[in-house]
Amino acid sequence: SAGVTIRPDSRGREGVIEIHFPDTAKPSAETRKGLKDHDFAWAGRDHCWRGRDVDYARQALPDARWEVV
Repeated sequence: SAGVTIRPDSRGREGVIEIHFPDTAKPSAETRKGLKDHDFAWAGRDHCWRGRDVDYARQALPDARWEVV
């Protein structure tokens, strides 16, 4: 999860987070399945995964950098 950034939703939705992977890195099939299984969805326009399961994001991506606004 190096180079991954997790931040609050850029559209201001309460409780929603965005997971941004580096531009050149596509998450593994296992990571994508885990995100989908925890109700994250790919937001192609914004190039990120969006969802609400903060606990899963912390567990699945322990080295991610968290941004707080």
